[in-house]
Formats: sequence, structure tokens, C-alpha cells
Amino acid sequence: MKIKNLAMVLVIEAVLCLLAACLAIPSANALSTGLSFPFAQIGGWLRTLSLSGGWGNIAAILVYSAVGLCPLLYFLWRLVKKKVKLEDCLLVVMSALLFIMMYLMVNPAFFTKHVSNGLEGLGQLITGFNAHIQLSGKAAWGISFYSVLFGCLILKLLRGVSSAGTIGVLDWIQRLLALIAAILVFSVFYLGVFGINTTIHEVKSANTHPDISLAATNAFIIIRNILRLAPVALSIGLVLLAIKLAEALK
Repeated sequence: MKIKNLAMVLVIEAVLCLLAACLAIPSANALSTGLSFPFAQIGGWLRTLSLSGGWGNIAAILVYSAVGLCPLLYFLWRLVKKKVKLEDCLLVVMSALLFIMMYLMVNPAFFTKHVSNGLEGLGQLITGFNAHIQLSGKAAWGISFYSVLFGCLILKLLRGVSSAGTIGVLDWIQRLLALIAAILVFSVFYLGVFGINTTIHEVKSANTHPDISLAATNAFIIIRNILRLAPVALSIGLVLLAIKLAEALK
């Protein structure tokens, strides 16, 4: 595995996560938002595109279909190449999950359709409750998809390790470490930055004296979170060094 190529991919991931975190609406539920990433964001974009007009609706349907078919097409490609294994059947499950999940992400009202019936008179209370239910529902579907995805990856890892020699095992170790590095980048540049934005937004909303500057408070929030995230960021470097070491052992 070429460490420079992996580093470039991680840099691109960091930039995309940073942009997504900065553009996301601040929320106290950073973990739930992270678990539904990027499906909730894609669903929101598809909803906006669908409501923009006839051509926008057609484009949204095409993108929705493409996203849902990706795992299934990969499964069919492996089937044609006669490379399919038992764990590849999870790709079909992932495709089905994507179709259902993305439909719900585009139409989040389905999460609260039955809950809200008969409670219209509660006004703001039911509105806030619906928002919480929608956020939790998106997170639950995100967890379901990622559980199947990681299950498939782990099964592939076990199959690869059991049938490979020393070099093959080192290759799989490098892939596992690369996945860990990608998760760490996501936790720092999306969850971390999103958490900073949310905290700053909450402090601003709670400020009862608009004439008082919050610059110092915001600076302390940023510094505190940078110090908290620094060990995680340094861990990315350690993972890259471990990948380099595995390459040297081949």
C-alpha cells in the first residue's frame, strides 16, 4: 500500500468532512448527526432537488437509484467475474437498506407519521418531539447500514487472513489500519468541528446580553476542543506509521 496515496485520500476526506461540518446546521445531537452521515445530508439535498421542478425531480430519482444500486452492481460484477463469496450476499442487504433508508431520508415525515396523528393540538411541543424522532430515526438507520457494512468488511478480513500467507496478512492489516485512519479523520474533522460549531451556537443562543462580546468565550471553546482532539489527530499519524512498518515487513 502506497502511503502517499493513502495520505492524499485522507486529506481529501478531511477537507470534505470539514466542509460538511461547517455547512451543517448546529445541533446538540452531534453523535446522532454523525451516525446518519452522509445519508441524511444527501437525502436533504435530494429533497431540495426534487422540489425544484420536473427536471429536478427526475435528477433526484436518478441519483437516488444510483446510490441504492451501488452495492448490488458491485455484487453482480463479482458474480460475473466468479469472485463472489458468501459474505458478498450482504451487499444485496446493503442495497435494500440504502433504498429504504434514502427514501426515509428524503421524506423524514414518515418517521413521525403515526406518532403525530391525534396530537396536532400540542403545537410547539409536538414539533420539537417530531424533530427528535426524525433525528433518532435517521441515526438508527445509519447504525443499521454501518453495522452491515462493517460486518461484511470483517468477514472479508477473516477470509483474507485465513487464506493468505505472511504477505497477505500484512496486506489485510494495512487495509484495516487504513480504515481506522479514515474513521479517526472523520471523528476529528466532522464530529469534532461540528461539535465546536454547536457549542458556539448554544453559547450565542444563551447570551442574554447581545452587547457583550463572545470572542474570548469562543476562543476558549475552540482551544479546548483543539486540545481535546489533538491526541486523536496524532493517532492518525501513528496509524500511518504502523502502515509504513507493515509495508517494510513484507
